[in-house]
Amino acid sequence: MNNVPCLIKSPSLGGLPSREPDGFSPLALGMSMVIDYQHQKITMARRLPTKESDIELPLRLHRLATVRGMVNGQPVSFVVDTGGQVISISESTARSMSAPPEVRHIPLRVYGTSGWDKDAFLMPGVQLQFQGIHFPSFPVVVLNLRAPSTLLGFRVGGIVGHDFLSKYHVSIDLVRSVVGLSSAT
Repeated sequence: MNNVPCLIKSPSLGGLPSREPDGFSPLALGMSMVIDYQHQKITMARRLPTKESDIELPLRLHRLATVRGMVNGQPVSFVVDTGGQVISISESTARSMSAPPEVRHIPLRVYGTSGWDKDAFLMPGVQLQFQGIHFPSFPVVVLNLRAPSTLLGFRVGGIVGHDFLSKYHVSIDLVRSVVGLSSAT
């Protein structure tokens, strides 16, 4: 494939509310990919060259790429959203946490592919872990992810986006079923 127009959104969903332009998903075509955020380059192939990543997260692909993470010690499925902006968790994941009552929920105005999420808020102090990557006290955006969960047929616990992914060369290898993260430096 040559000269395929692609867009790596940074930041995602810029001047909203407006209709987003057409997108392109290599994964939907059965293509693996490597994303180099620093050089704004995406490489797609049926089979990626074998290269060891610093961290490899097992990949589950069911319409969307998902990886397993831990939120306050509980396992959660996170959608890998290369066009998304932040790390977010679902309302149901937030409700299942035993958060101390003094944790402040900061209201946010969030517009996503399902429109305005009027109930979105920022929740500080969450412990996140993706294998060897630890965020001991991290602010996450809490979103209503009921619609995507219903469409996918399983509970989407959260989303990892640009703020997390852009620190790495990200490979999504469909043949090996892994999301590889290698230091971008």
